[in-house]
Amino acid sequence: MSEAAVNSFTGAFVGGRYRLLEQIGRGSVWTVHRARDEFLGRDVAIKLIAPPVLDADDLRRDEDEVKVLARLNHHGLVTLFDAGSDTSDLQGPRLYLVMELVDGPDLRDRLAQGPLPPLDVAQIGYDMAEALGYVHDHGVIHRDVKPANIMMFDYHNDPARVRAKLTDFGIAVMMEAPLAGGAFVGTAAYVSPEQAKGEALGPPSDIYSLGLVLLECLTGVVSYPGEALPSALARLLQGPEIPADLDPLWVRLLTSMTATDPASRPTARETAISLGEITLEEKDRRAFVAGAQADIAAAREAKYVANSATAIKKSVLAAALMAAEAASHARDVKAGAAACAALDMADTAAQTATDIQTRADALAIRVATAASTAADIVSASIASGGEVEGALIALQLAATVDAAAIATAEETALVAAAVATAVASAATQAALAAAEAAAAFENEVTNAAAAVKQVATTAAHDLALNADAKAVEVAQAAIGPSRL
Repeated sequence: MSEAAVNSFTGAFVGGRYRLLEQIGRGSVWTVHRARDEFLGRDVAIKLIAPPVLDADDLRRDEDEVKVLARLNHHGLVTLFDAGSDTSDLQGPRLYLVMELVDGPDLRDRLAQGPLPPLDVAQIGYDMAEALGYVHDHGVIHRDVKPANIMMFDYHNDPARVRAKLTDFGIAVMMEAPLAGGAFVGTAAYVSPEQAKGEALGPPSDIYSLGLVLLECLTGVVSYPGEALPSALARLLQGPEIPADLDPLWVRLLTSMTATDPASRPTARETAISLGEITLEEKDRRAFVAGAQADIAAAREAKYVANSATAIKKSVLAAALMAAEAASHARDVKAGAAACAALDMADTAAQTATDIQTRADALAIRVATAASTAADIVSASIASGGEVEGALIALQLAATVDAAAIATAEETALVAAAVATAVASAATQAALAAAEAAAAFENEVTNAAAAVKQVATTAAHDLALNADAKAVEVAQAAIGPSRL
């Protein structure tokens, strides 16, 4: 179909109610458009088919066949809403199929990114086997099961579940028939051996094609690549290569699905059952791996908690040593304070002694001076013949010296007593102040040490509880995967 012809379809109406929009797919004799159902107000997909040769009888027969296919309704099939022939094109009549618009890529596009996880493959295969079982029960053979005819989607509420729909079923029935000279219908890379030989086909042919599709999903490799004829003939010479390192369930199923003898292949229902078992096993394996990863994470966390508890224990011991050292330091401070007070008292006493000595020296000088003066007076009196008068003067002077000496001694004694009292009071106050300071520091250190010990004990207790809880959680996690 030419590009100009395709562009001419855009905006046109098909069947009187479907307005063609942009093209979303294309093949050798068909195009797929997004279209608007103007009657129901919804978007649909319309496949336009331009058969190479089609007379009135062929057209009527194909229309009857399409009507049968339109009655099929299964969740694993792209729903066929409507079908018919359009004669508005001057180049000739064209068939059209109106289908649901699936919002998702086809499997061919997904495989371009590489192999799929086994669980996804099992889920896709299960949906396809269910769909094929349904159409087989209604007497229809798809004859063109391939990745491009499998649409992938999800319901947006179960991201863990990959879903698929089979489309373009019956196109081979409507458009093609076995050609002369041993030609075949379908797509060369996925046809069954009986298709390659142009023999009569039955449901096992679709099972063979689905087996090749699933094998490609697991390995990312097309089993029979290349041009059509060599590719088709290759399966007559040898079976597909199934890797031995696949799960034994996969090996057994794919081997039976791709058996050369159609009678040796399972039915679509049996295939669905096997894929359901594989799905459960893959889910268990995935759950086990997830559980093992959770166990490893829990074990690491428990180890972290244990290491943290050990670190706290070391911190508690370090805090205890610090408290002991602080207490010892407090005692040293207290002793140092007492020593300082004693030194201050000694300095004060020495100063007092010095003061007393100074006063005593001054008193001695005063007494000596008085005595010398008295002696001089007595000598002068005697020399002048006044012995009695000199003696009296001497006695008076002596009395004066004695009185001065007594007064000085009493003053010195009073001063010494005052100084001694002051020294004793200062020493007492210094000792009390030092004792109070040392006691306050010791109490502060003791309280701080007690607080550190309390915090450390609480932290160690909490970590111990967390470690016990984590151990229980690890045990439950270890038991859990076996019950999934």
